[in-house]
Amino acid sequence: MKRLLFLHLLKLSFLFVLLFSFNSVKAQQQDNDYKKKVPPFHIQLSNGDSLVSKQLKKNLPVMVVYFDPTCEHCQAFTRSLLEKIKSFNSVQIVYITYTPISEVKKFEKDFSLKKYSNFKLGTEGDSFIVQKFYYVSKFPFIALYDKKGMLITFYRDPPSIETLIQQFETRS
Repeated sequence: MKRLLFLHLLKLSFLFVLLFSFNSVKAQQQDNDYKKKVPPFHIQLSNGDSLVSKQLKKNLPVMVVYFDPTCEHCQAFTRSLLEKIKSFNSVQIVYITYTPISEVKKFEKDFSLKKYSNFKLGTEGDSFIVQKFYYVSKFPFIALYDKKGMLITFYRDPPSIETLIQQFETRS
C-alpha cells in the first residue's frame, strides 16, 4: 500500500516537473520572439517632438543605434556611416541615447544630421528601456531590422559600414 502511494506521488511529481518545464520553455520562447522585434521605444527628438517605435514607417528596414554623443567610437561610426549614406536611403536610422537632449542636439548639429530625412535622433532619458532591452554595455550598439520589423542581427562592436550594407541588401 505504501509502495503504491509512493508510486502515485512519484508520478504526480514527475507530471508537475514536466508541466513546470513546459511553461518555462514557453515563456522563454515568447521572450525570445519579443526580442526579435524593434524595441518599444519612446524617445524625445531634438525638436521637442516624441517618437515611438509604432510610428516607424512600415515596409522599410530599420537600424537602431544606441549611442552616447560624447563617445569617440560613436562619432567615428557616424562619420563612416555618413560617407556611405546613399546606401542607406531606404533605411530608417534611429539613434537613441540616455543623455540629455542638449547633447543630442549638439551631436545632430556637429554631424549635420537634420538634412537626412531618414535619420531620427533622440533620448530615452533615464527610462533605459532600450538599453535594458539590448543589455547595452558599450557604445555604439547597432541592431538591424528587416522590412517587417524582424531582427536581422545586432552588433555589440561596430561593424564595417560595408557589412551593414550587405546585411540590408541580402534582406531586401
